[in-house]
Amino acid sequence: ITITGQATVGPAFGVINASTIRNSGSASILMQLITTGTTALRMAGSQALIASEDGSISISGNGTMVLADNARIASEGAEVSIGATANGNIVMADVASIASWNGIVTLNAVGDVTLGGVSGTEVRVSSGGAIFDGGDTLADIAANRVALRANTGIGSSNPLDTAMSVLAARN
Repeated sequence: ITITGQATVGPAFGVINASTIRNSGSASILMQLITTGTTALRMAGSQALIASEDGSISISGNGTMVLADNARIASEGAEVSIGATANGNIVMADVASIASWNGIVTLNAVGDVTLGGVSGTEVRVSSGGAIFDGGDTLADIAANRVALRANTGIGSSNPLDTAMSVLAARN
């Protein structure tokens, strides 16, 4: 799917397998996902991509967000925000990535957050549970400024792999 204007998806159950959602302009992509199960979004496969040239990407849902395999969410020039409510987690496989090359990446989950590769000028991760390392292929976080907030641990079972200049953390 190629989008040339504002894109709003929702309410819906999102399963993106070997699909591409791409915005080639400066408008935003907004996805509001509602599920009666536990998974609001599942991205899997090497072609699973949500991308925006200059617009922001905002994905929220009332369940767990899963980025499996080589799934990617990326904005070249604006903020990327992922939110999981209703006891939802954000789960990234080792080689899954979320990136904003010139902006902020915000991950916010009521449950746990498992990081694959997250990068931006600033990365903010907030978890009502713990923040986990999803693997060691990619740096879990690469950013100039990083803010981490969790209730039950940050990298406690396996240290987070990071590349950053400034860190603010609260547990």
